[in-house]
Amino acid sequence: RPQAVTFTVNLQDYGSDDTPIPLHVVGTDLDGKPVDTEVYVNSDGTGAEILIGTYTATISESPLTNDGKIYYGSGTVEEAKTPGVFSDGFTDDSETTIQMYEVAPLDIQESWVTNAYNAAVKSGFDQSKAYEYREAALKAHEDAVNKKQVEQNKQSQAQATQKAAQQTSDAEAKAIEGATWYAGNLGTDGITAVS
Repeated sequence: RPQAVTFTVNLQDYGSDDTPIPLHVVGTDLDGKPVDTEVYVNSDGTGAEILIGTYTATISESPLTNDGKIYYGSGTVEEAKTPGVFSDGFTDDSETTIQMYEVAPLDIQESWVTNAYNAAVKSGFDQSKAYEYREAALKAHEDAVNKKQVEQNKQSQAQATQKAAQQTSDAEAKAIEGATWYAGNLGTDGITAVS
C-alpha cells in the first residue's frame, strides 16, 4: 500500500493557502511492477503517497498562488529511491527537493496558468479558490503587459518628440541659411527706398 513521502519544497513566497505541486512519478515498486502516477505535494512537503520502490518524479505543472504567481521548475526531481524499510522515508533530502522559481509576470503564458488550474482542480483543491488564483495570475500578466505597453508608448512618444524637435531645428537652420543667402545675394540694387 502507498506510503507517505515528504519532500523538501523550495519555492519563494509559496504557502499553505496555495495549490499543491503536481508531480508525475514513474518507476517500479518493490515487487518490480511499473508505477506511473500523479501525486500532489503541499507547501510543507507532505501530501504525496507512493508505493515503496524506485522512481523519478517530474514536476508536471506550476502551483497557483493566491497572489497570482506562477513558477517554473528544473523539471525532474532527482531520482528518488525509497529504502527497503520505508519508515525513514527517502534516505537523502537532496534527492527529494523540489526547487522552482517564480516566472516574471510579463513572461507568464495563458496555457501555463490553465494547466496549473487544471492540475489544482484534479488534486482536489477547492475549485473556486483555484479559479481565483488562476484569475490573479492572468491579471498579473495582463497588468505587466499593459505596463510595458505604457512604457513603450512613452518611449515612442519621447522619440517622436525628439525627432520632431530635430526636424524643426533643421528646418529653422535651413530657413536662416536661405534668408542669409537671399539677403547676401540681393545686394543694394534691388532695394527701393520707401519714403
